Order: sequence, then structure tokens, then C-alpha cells
Amino acid sequence: MIVAAFQFEPAPGDVGKNLATVERGLREAAARGARVVGLPEIWPTSFAYGDPSRALSETERAIQRVRELSRELGLVVVGSALASSGSASPLNLGHVIDGGDVVARYAKVHLFTPTHEDKGFVAGDALPTVVETSIGAVSIVICYDLRFPELCRACFLGGADLVIVPAQWAAERFEQWRALVIGRAVESQCVYVGVNRTGSEKTPTGTIVQFPGRSVIANGHGEVEAEGGADEQVVIADVDFARHAALRRLIPCRRDRRPDVYGGR
Repeated sequence: MIVAAFQFEPAPGDVGKNLATVERGLREAAARGARVVGLPEIWPTSFAYGDPSRALSETERAIQRVRELSRELGLVVVGSALASSGSASPLNLGHVIDGGDVVARYAKVHLFTPTHEDKGFVAGDALPTVVETSIGAVSIVICYDLRFPELCRACFLGGADLVIVPAQWAAERFEQWRALVIGRAVESQCVYVGVNRTGSEKTPTGTIVQFPGRSVIANGHGEVEAEGGADEQVVIADVDFARHAALRRLIPCRRDRRPDVYGGR
């Protein structure tokens, strides 16, 4: 199974430009044989999205276009974007698109307080789900969520073959990013695809944050199948879901859990 991470620098608030970039990346990934493609966190607008009502409207149209591309190219596409929460602040909503349909959604639970994300977004209040797609069982967690094993455990317990992590993870914490993607893959006995943006952006506090790219595709054996550089690129790996099924039979972590000792998760 060929999986891909398309890393790029989202232009703040410029949905048209970002959509054109994503279309180019999806077409390249499909031409290289990918069946599933992960996109960075809030790929249509990034965080500096300007007027929320306009950004939400343009984001809906962008996702509709990606649905069309998913159908045309035969891709599962996973990313996150702004979505209405019913209040003044939006959700950071993950989407899994398969054959043109949005088959799963997940609202980011853990908002990154050091950059005041919690001031501009509404946090999700539900665990990520695992959805059966045309390429296997897929789940999604978003950026800062990766630091919380309690939440990521839902992907393992749900039987995910593949977990996509759309992210805007800062360069100064790159080694933590890489270690966490690999570690979550090992403890979940499945493939993790960490899709990190490139470039830089100013936060609401006025700080310029640098982003390293360095998207990581890791398997449940702790091996890095593929890793990106610092620039825009489609990162590709051919992963073996059957090998992970064998790993789960050999080391039956789900069966050997002791929730009677440490609780349900």
C-alpha cells in the first residue's frame, strides 16, 4: 500500500493558492501510485485566516474540490480545516475523504495554549474514530494531540491500520515530533503518517515560528519508512498492512491489556 504525506507552506488566508498547491500535490501523489495522502493541519487557510465567516465559506468550497479530486484520482485524502462550531470561534476539524465522500470527521481535542490556540478555537470533545475506507481502517489525530497517549489509544483500540497526523509542528521541537510519531506507531502496532508543514508564520503573540517539514512515515516495528526534507514535497512509502497484522498476532498487546489495573484506556 503506497501512502503519501504532502508537505507544503500554507499561505495564510489564501484558500485559492493553497487549494491549487494541494491539487498539484494530490495529482503528483496519485501519479506515483499513492492510495492515501495526508495534508498539513488547517491546510486551506493556516491559522492566520482573517475574517472567520469568509474563511469558513471558502474552506467549504475548497474541501468540496478535494472531494472531487478524491473521486477522480481514487485517493483517500486526510487533513484538517476550519469548521463552524456554532459559536464565534471555529473548530479545527479533521476530515477523512474516500471516493469523494467525507467518511469521518474529528475535532482537535488538545489546543496548543503556548500560542494561544485556545483563545481562537473551540476544542473538540470526542475521541477520534476509526473508519473503514477503501484502503483499510484509518484514523486521525491533529498535531498537539500526538503528545497525549490517552487520546491516541483510541486509534489502537479501534483497530486502525493507519493514523494520519496533520500538523504545524515547530522546528525547535522537531526531535520530539519525530520521536512521538515513531513511538505512537510502535505502541499502536500500525502505520503513522505525520504530515508537517514547511515555511514560517507569525502567531497571535507576534512570534515568528519556523516549521521544518520533515514529515515522517513510521511503522509499528519502529522503522521510518520515509521522511521528508525542509521543502515542499510529496513523501512516499510502500507500507505493508499484512506485516502489521502479523505483528499484532505475534505480540498481542490488545489481548494482554490489563484495564482492571489501570482503567479503560
